[in-house]
Amino acid sequence: MHRYAVRDAHATKWTARLVRRRRVLTAVRANLARLPTDYCVDLSGDAYGHGFTALAETALTWGSTEFRVCNPSEEATLRRLAAGRDIRVTGEGPSRHAAAMYGLANDSGLLPVMRLCASVISVKRLRAGDPVSYGYTWRAPIDTTLALVSIGYADGVSRRASNRATASLRGARPIVGRIAMDVLSLDLGDDGVAVGDEAVLFGHETGSTEAWAALLGVPPLSVTAGVG
Repeated sequence: MHRYAVRDAHATKWTARLVRRRRVLTAVRANLARLPTDYCVDLSGDAYGHGFTALAETALTWGSTEFRVCNPSEEATLRRLAAGRDIRVTGEGPSRHAAAMYGLANDSGLLPVMRLCASVISVKRLRAGDPVSYGYTWRAPIDTTLALVSIGYADGVSRRASNRATASLRGARPIVGRIAMDVLSLDLGDDGVAVGDEAVLFGHETGSTEAWAALLGVPPLSVTAGVG
C-alpha cells in the first residue's frame, strides 16, 4: 500500500507541474499575440527567471524570429531549439520592451507569466510582545496567529520586503519579521489556515509583480530575474 501511496503522490505532483507549465506558456502566447511581429524576445537571465528553454520553445513555436541572448552558449542552445529555422540572434544591450512578453509592461491586456507561491509549513499562536525571526525586528502588537511559509531569500525573495510586503493567504497578509533563507512569516490575526495551504506572493490572480517592484524600488524584471 505504501508503494502505491508514494506513486499517487508523485503523480499528483507532476500533474500540478504540468498545469502550472501550461498556464505559464498560455500567458506567454497571449502576450506575444499582442506584440509586433518583429518583437525581440529577450531571454537574458534565464528569461528573467522564467526559464530559458521553455520560453524559447514557446516563442519559436509562436513564430518569433528575433531573440536576445547573453552569451555563445545560450545562442547555441537557442539555435539547437530552432532546428534550422531562420532566426536572428543579438547580444546587444537589454531590450527596452523586454517586460512585455512577461506581462510586466504598462498594458492591462498583458498576462503576468510568473506566479510565485509556497506552502505553509507550520502555524502557531503568538502572544502580544512575542518576537519573530532574526533580530526581533517585529513583535506581535496583540495576540495573533503566525504562518511560516517555505520560501525565503535563497529562493529570490528580497529581504527588503521584510515588514513591508504582503502575500495572499485567504486574504492579504503582511510579511512580518525578517525574511530568512528558506522561510518567511505571515501575520494572520485571528484567522486560521492549515499546513499545506498555498501563500501567493505575486502573479496571476493576486498581487502584482509591479507592486513588489515599486515597493523594493527596482524594475519589475529585477523581481522575477532573482527567483531561483
